[in-house]
Amino acid sequence: MRIIHSEHFTLKCAEDLAPQGEYFADVICKHAMQGAGFVEGETFQIGWCVLKLVMSDKQLELQEPDYTTNPFLNYRSDVSTSLRVLLAQNELVRRTDAIPWAARFDERIVIRKGCLTESRLYMERSKPTDNDSGWYISEAGEQSTPEPSELESIYSFELLSLRPALLSCLLLPPGWLVVWQGSKIEAVVNAEDQVILSEMQ
Repeated sequence: MRIIHSEHFTLKCAEDLAPQGEYFADVICKHAMQGAGFVEGETFQIGWCVLKLVMSDKQLELQEPDYTTNPFLNYRSDVSTSLRVLLAQNELVRRTDAIPWAARFDERIVIRKGCLTESRLYMERSKPTDNDSGWYISEAGEQSTPEPSELESIYSFELLSLRPALLSCLLLPPGWLVVWQGSKIEAVVNAEDQVILSEMQ
């Protein structure tokens, strides 16, 4: 575990994520100095995640939502999960040369019930609306349009426990789709129906 000391707060992350942790700290410092400063309870959105300054042992500490309990209320010291998600998302955006569209941990994703246990999946994004990421997930080769009773919605952070690899594509823009084989990308297809990327080759 690496403890990163900025002038105004600390940040804890896995040792291998130290460079990303330093970047996080720099971003938070810039945001805070442009706003209300370093205030207990202040939150900062960086991409998919929302981080919070929490008083711990008489010192402000940057914490991430506790995705394993209630991330709307609870926070935890180690921000490694948020860093790993952001790394994966930024890497896929880089590899596909996509223009990223925002997505947050607390936005909804519509899924066909039971599909996340299937090996082959596809994800397609429409234009996001309030609190909805625009993403739809179903089994690849879906044969029919599902009835409303066959659908459910989950928060995107729930993919951390259900199918974490899928989080990497959440910043892809509307009109794009991704086909998965297990945790590997079979194809990324852009809005012009061009195959941009495959990890199966």
